[in-house]
Amino acid sequence: MELSEATGQAFTMAAELLPPGMGVCLAAAVAKSMFRPEHEAEYAERFWKTMQKKVDCSEISIDQKLAHRLEQAGLPTPRRLFVYEDDGEPQAFHSYGNVGISRSLWSEDDVPAHFALGHELSHYKHRDEVGWLGVEQLRTLLEPYPATTVQITEQERVLSHFIEHRADREGVHVPDLGFDPEIGLMRLMGAFLGGEWAASRSHPDTVDRWDVLRSELKQE
Repeated sequence: MELSEATGQAFTMAAELLPPGMGVCLAAAVAKSMFRPEHEAEYAERFWKTMQKKVDCSEISIDQKLAHRLEQAGLPTPRRLFVYEDDGEPQAFHSYGNVGISRSLWSEDDVPAHFALGHELSHYKHRDEVGWLGVEQLRTLLEPYPATTVQITEQERVLSHFIEHRADREGVHVPDLGFDPEIGLMRLMGAFLGGEWAASRSHPDTVDRWDVLRSELKQE
């Protein structure tokens, strides 16, 4: 699809005038309204079949206690939860309701493992993966207009940081942090600091994330 020069200029002006993140939020909302649940289920099955062929992984069940904690946190159960072999770096990811957690993370400590599970299930709950399909389409549409692309890039960063903070806030209610939540947070820091917690365009920096988690726990 090609846009006229005048239309491109209009997009550029709109991107500059919209509040931070609004343009990509609209694109994400449109994608979520158009992408049907049965399509997500189909993508989830395709993903799982591909994972089984490419990675040494095994599906695991969620016990009653963990299922209850997920329910209490307002999070769905995953379509599948699986662990996979890794190089020792704690990692977790999701794809249309499938949640993968590295074996080193899952076996070491329930607190970071369950937090990672809750974080990824927040993405599943809010259909963040589907929303990003809309954002990617918007970026492709506006590629011929560099000024607009710069605005969209900044909006992507704002939206992505919001999503990651939300996933942290919801995910931190899944693990049992014990009588002193601060000690539980220290266990999280020991598991993730320097790994996937490193700051990037898509993720807030570590200090910001800890501040958000502490603020969330203080509200309980």
